[in-house]
This record gives sequence, structure tokens and C-alpha cells, in this order.
Amino acid sequence: EMTAGQRRLLRALLTPRAAPPALGDELSAAAVQDGTGAALEPPRGLRPEWQTVFERFPRGEYRDIECDRVRGGFVLWPDVRENALLLDRRWRDLDLPEAACEEIGTVFLESTLVLASPRRAASECALGTLTAALLPLICAGHCGLASEAAGTGLGELGGQAAVEAFQWLWKEALAGPQALPAYMLGTTTWPIAALMAKWQAHCRAAGVATVAPAMPTLPDVCRMPEVDSFTGIIESMADASLMPMLWRPGEAVNKERSVGEFASVMIPALANFMNSAAAAAPGFIEDCPSVATAQGTMLVLLRLLGPPVVTDPLHGARMAELGSQLAALPLAELIGRTPHAVLAALAASRWLTWRSHRLYGGGADVPLAEVRSALEMGLTCLRDAPGPHPEEAPGRYGSGLLESLHEHGAARAALWGRISMASEDGALGPLWGQIARWLLSGEPSPGAAAAAAWPGPPAPAGGSPTPPVFFTMAFGAIPEHWLRSFLTRAFDVGVTRLTFVTPTRELVRVCEAVAAEEQAEAKLLCVRLFVPFARHYDFNNKAKFYLFPIMFALGVDVIWLDLDIFLFKNPAPRMLEQAYAPGQWPKDVLVTDHFDEHCINHGVFIVRSSDRSLLWLLEYIRWLHWYPYGHDQNGWDAFLVHSIVEPQMPQDLRQNPAINVSYGLLNTEREYVTLTGWAGNVFVQRSQAVLLHFTTTQGITERMKKSKLMELFNATGRPFGDATADQRRLDMATWKVLGRLQTSWPMVKRPCFEGIHIVVAGLLQSGLYEELLA
Repeated sequence: EMTAGQRRLLRALLTPRAAPPALGDELSAAAVQDGTGAALEPPRGLRPEWQTVFERFPRGEYRDIECDRVRGGFVLWPDVRENALLLDRRWRDLDLPEAACEEIGTVFLESTLVLASPRRAASECALGTLTAALLPLICAGHCGLASEAAGTGLGELGGQAAVEAFQWLWKEALAGPQALPAYMLGTTTWPIAALMAKWQAHCRAAGVATVAPAMPTLPDVCRMPEVDSFTGIIESMADASLMPMLWRPGEAVNKERSVGEFASVMIPALANFMNSAAAAAPGFIEDCPSVATAQGTMLVLLRLLGPPVVTDPLHGARMAELGSQLAALPLAELIGRTPHAVLAALAASRWLTWRSHRLYGGGADVPLAEVRSALEMGLTCLRDAPGPHPEEAPGRYGSGLLESLHEHGAARAALWGRISMASEDGALGPLWGQIARWLLSGEPSPGAAAAAAWPGPPAPAGGSPTPPVFFTMAFGAIPEHWLRSFLTRAFDVGVTRLTFVTPTRELVRVCEAVAAEEQAEAKLLCVRLFVPFARHYDFNNKAKFYLFPIMFALGVDVIWLDLDIFLFKNPAPRMLEQAYAPGQWPKDVLVTDHFDEHCINHGVFIVRSSDRSLLWLLEYIRWLHWYPYGHDQNGWDAFLVHSIVEPQMPQDLRQNPAINVSYGLLNTEREYVTLTGWAGNVFVQRSQAVLLHFTTTQGITERMKKSKLMELFNATGRPFGDATADQRRLDMATWKVLGRLQTSWPMVKRPCFEGIHIVVAGLLQSGLYEELLA
């Protein structure tokens, strides 16, 4: 509980400066950009073919939505978030959690700073500022009415000035120059939507919010029976299915099932309402903003349960429209009239996300500024390198900066040395130095050995391209013998460079032990990933992509293999042969699809080091950062413009040659095999099989997958003390496993999409799904 001195400090801080800026004012120019906007000035004197990567390169880091790395000089944001989360955890029923409000009383001192200068606070952390303004209003028992704050002990923190400041911040967050999508009220670690849904429920149960004098009388169209029916149904279902998840988020409840229960009743009500006379009335959206906002939010929730559509509610323009509708609602109407199903649905949408917003924001781990610095170093090394440059050899693999670096061994080795020194001097992060030194330690000597490993035309005078780096990852309850078997099998087939990424301390130890036992420190790099885990794909979506910009900037191709893969042979020669096929322009990306389905399966792929690949990947990472609902595999497919369309993609993805990557498919019928089937002849074609990915479109349990994979590892494992694996054992195991999988070539491949909820399956077949979302 605050002391009298603290209360006097609150009044002193608030009295002279409590009025918020005019609603038309913009946020401070110090607001963090999101890697978009006008390009930075490229280095002077560039060859024309080297300019694109600098001209298109993002101007700033990905926006730190969560404010994890904000080091401002105004508000202590971790305290604000910690106290907001504490209040959310303690608020478990309709009664106001007075004890929790007393416990978080010290954070109200931070709220005074926010309310005294909301523009400055918002320039540091938009959602944190909104949260800091919200907490005292809730604890004041405000319910949208300034008069309700009297006698609460919070004084001006619950007064009219606080209401006006909150409303300005609310509008700026959702519809201002640096507006965030409305779904971020629920998908971030700032529990704004959850707290506001609870606040609405509390105020209505207390009978407070219905008497706001500032709310105008509703037009007749807003009080039609179909309007009341729609809002009544979604309110009732929100109380039954969504609010229990918000009151007790930590309890063992199947969140997706609860959302599905809500949707199963909401969808017919939404369809009836959208086909009603009220919804078709001219000016309905302007006359009935609360109901229009409810309709827009329910459409967003419906879309999250199914595949994208052409007129997707999650497209930027439609999300901006929903944000503007929410932003225009005064606090009294937001609390008193807007169905609490709106904020409850936004809060519950968190459990429909694949990842959080905490993976890439604010330059996490691999800042974009460091990637640009490495590109500038590579430019210098190419300029200073002896001999003809690759771009002067017509018909080779492209003349961009990274393509040139990829081909020029002397310049590439010089760059790695410079990167190592820059890391030691603190100009680049430690990861850059570790990777550069590791690459140098395992670089093949120039000459016949390196050239023999490369399937392309003769190398220029600068030397050969460097072998690709393989990547894989593991987290969670992966047994030690699984990881050991995968790593040793990779070495047995001749993989020369492999990076293993994991957040798990024990798996790092296993990786390091294998490197020592195999005397493979120059072949195996073990990297520990640090992610504040929030959603179940956080580790996956960070580990899989965050090191690629480093590799590309160093002129290195990358090959990804999921850990549930058995290698019949080293995939690198065949993949490089396909990527750099003689007589054809090289493919930037090669990736598998499915045996009998058309969409991408990015458990196996190669991406070459090119200017386009780097810029394309940075756009993809930005999409992962901003849009948590899209499965990363769906996004990979959509960014290749293969079979899926996802919202919030770059508008010029296929028109802009700077990011218009070329791609091809790796053959899953005979070469990159899955458990769904193998369309080869076991007697004469089994040698074509490169690997077996233990995945299937027909379903397999994790236990069965592990059992079958370990059987194959054990059948082909190197006997203790032997330096090499027994080829006869591999031949027999290959014969058996491919023989069991042998089937006919698929006549047609079905379309597919990762993440369709069963509740919308019938709507998809009937066409009503697209009709409602149009």
C-alpha cells in the first residue's frame, strides 16, 4: 500500500502535466522503426551489380514489440510488465482483486511518469505505456467513469486526466503513425486484452458500466432483434468458453478446444447476423461501432481457425480497419457497450499462435546492423582480393555481392579473418567470431580436393566455393542416443560441416562430447540458443533461421535437415548438383514437398548464399516476427509463391527482382523419401534414395517415429572401435526399408495447409467460410 508521501508525489507529478497531447499529434520520432522504409545510403563507388543488397537492406532492426531490449531513460518497463502479469494471474473471478492491486502499488509510480508524459513513454514502448495507463484505472474500480475513482485512494491516477491519457494512448497504439495490429493486444506478453475483458466482466457484473452519462443513445438499427441476438450469443459463449481460460490461464484446459467450442456457436450467429437487415443497413458501421467491432473481431477469430482467403481479415488493410474501429471507441463505450467477447477473443487468440513476438525484435542475437557491417567488410575484401573477380567471368552464378564472395575463396577467407577480429574487438557479436573461426578451421585447402567436391564449372582464380554448412536442431525430451546417432551418421556419410542448435544444456554437452570423441571440432559446431519461451514453436522458429543471415553474409550456402532424418548418403553433392545445374541459372532455394501433397515440407532444403536469398530471408524473418498465427512451413511455401498465400507478406514479393528468389522442388518420390511412400524399384533404383525423412501425411505417433528411426540407426551404426560404417549393413537396411515403402507414383498431389481447425471443416466444403470472410 502506498504511503502518504508517495500519494503526494503522485499528485505533484500529475497536476501540472496530466493533459495528454492532442489526438492528432504523432508519436515521437524516436519510435523504433521496423526494418522498413527508405534504404540507407549504400557505400560509395560500388559496382552496379553490388548495389542492390545495400539499397534494399532494411534501415533498422525489427521493432521490439515486447520491449525486451528497450533501454530507455524514462520508465522501468520490466516492472510494469511483471506487475501487469501478476494482476492478470491473481484476477481469477468477477471481483476486483484488491489484494493484488495493493501488491502492485509501487508500479503506479511508473504510471505517473506515463500519464505525465505519454508521448515520451509511448516512443519507448507503446504496449507498455498502454498497460501502465490501464493498471491504475482498473484498480481504481473505474469502469470507464471518472467519478467512480473518488475515494479509491488512487486520486488523480483514476481521474479524468488518466481517462483522457488512456484514450489517447489507446488510439495511438491502434491507429496512430506507429500503429500495431489489434491482435497484439492478445498475442504479446502485455496482457492488455485479457485484463480489459476481465474489467468489462467485472463492471457489468457490478452494474456500473451501464450508466455512463457520456454514451449517446443508440440509433434504432443498433437495437434491432438480430443485433441483440448476435451480441447476446457471443457474450454468453464468451462467458462459457473463453473467460474461464482467462480467469485461470495456468490450469490444464485444452485451449484450442475451448476456442473451438466458442466458434461452433459463434459462427452460425455471425452468419445469421451478417445476412440480416441490420448488418445491411446504410451507415451501420458508423452508427453501431461496438457491434461492427464485434463483427470484425469474430471474422478474425474465424479466419484463425482456417486457411487464408483472398480478402483475408488478417491482411494489413483489414487489420488497420479493425484497429481504427477499436481506437474510435471511447473508454466508457468500450467498457459499457462493446461485447466483452471482442476483447476475450483477442486475448484467447494467443492460444492460436505458433510463436511469440520475442524471437527477433530489437536486434536479438543477430542484429541487422551487424549483418550490414559484415556485408561492407565483404565488399572491402572483394575489392582488395587478387586475381579476376567472379562477376568478370560471364555465365557463372551471378554477379551480386554475395554470389561474388561465394565464388572467390581468397576474398572469403580474408573476410572470415576480419570477422573474427571484429568480434574480438567488440565491433560484432560473439556469434560472428565463433562461426568465422570455426569455418576457418575446417576450410578445405585450395586445389583438387576442394574443386572435386564442387559440381559446377571450373573455379575462378580466387579459389573454389566453400562446402555448404548443414544445420539441425533439437529441444525438449530428445534422448541422447537419438542425437548421437544422427550426428555420427552425418559424419559416416561424409558431411564436412554441421551446426547443431539447441536451447537445452544437456544436449549441448552431448554435442560437444560427440565432437571430441569423433575428433570433429572443425566439422561440428554446437550452439546454445537462449529464447524466453512463450509459445510451443518459439525454439523451432528461432533455431531454424536466426543464424542463416550470418552464413549468407560470409558467403556460405546452408542445408537444413530435421533431426528425424536418416541419411543414406551425403546430400550435399546431389543438392549442389541440382542447385547449380550446368546450363541453367542456379536456384536460390531447393526444398521438399510431400509425397502425395503439394504444399512445402521444409524439413529438408538448401538455400544458396546470394543477395536475393539474404534479402528474401530477412523479409521472411520479419513476417515471423510480426505475424504469430502463420505456421512457419506455410510461410516458407507462401514466400516461395508455391501453393499457399498468407497475409502480411511483402507486396512486391514477386515483382521486385531484389527478393524474387528462384526455387525448385527436391524429388520426394525417389530421392528425398518420406514414410508416405517410395515410387522407385528396389532392385535397380534404391541407390537414388538420398535420405529418409520420418514424416508422413498419413499420421504417425512420436513414439512410433522414434522407434522406427532408432531401428534404422542401430541397423547401420558403426561397430565400436571401427573407423567406418559397414557398407553391407547399410545396403541390407536400405533394401528392407525402401522395399516396405515401395508404392506407385502419385497420380496427383492434394493441396494442403498446416493448422485447420475441425470446427471449420464443414464451412470449407460448403463455401460458407470464404463467403463470410469476403
